Amino acid sequence: VAALLILLPLAGAQAQEKKNKAEGTKYEAAKGLYAYGGFVVSKTNFTGGSSLDPNLGFNAGVGYRFLPWLGADADLYWAGRDQGGGKTRQFGLTFNGKVYPIGLLAPKTLDAFQPYVVVGMGGGNYKFKNGGDVKDGTFIFRLGAGLDWMLTDHVGLYTDVSLNTTGGLAFPGGGATGVYSLGGKFTF
Repeated sequence: VAALLILLPLAGAQAQEKKNKAEGTKYEAAKGLYAYGGFVVSKTNFTGGSSLDPNLGFNAGVGYRFLPWLGADADLYWAGRDQGGGKTRQFGLTFNGKVYPIGLLAPKTLDAFQPYVVVGMGGGNYKFKNGGDVKDGTFIFRLGAGLDWMLTDHVGLYTDVSLNTTGGLAFPGGGATGVYSLGGKFTF
């Protein structure tokens, strides 16, 4: 009985996979609601040359793919580390548009590898403790690129590299945080 409970959903997924292959595209199958989550490495550089050691953390998001080539999502990340007697904590929430160029140029392509470009805006909070305490909310402008690797019609992996430009009291004159993420994705 347990084997049937495991095998029946897999058989249904394989049947759907064959149907989508017959229709000729994974880009079409990617339309709709999706969620993702994974691990983050972030590195912050301040205007003037100073920087923070890399921070480790996580990200999560939810979005909607409207067309084979166009989607939008909300992305949340948190990263931090204890370093040199001090602590850093970063939090960011951005609302993004994603363009999948292959889905735009060749939407009937059967391709599990789906590169994208992401542009977004949002806000965040940076906290530094090292002999003093600096805590600051900041505006974030996000520009990045990534790749969705769809293993099935509903399950995949993703990787994303983004540059988040920031300002505020914690960043006199501005700064930038590079955010690299890697994780899993599920489309509904």
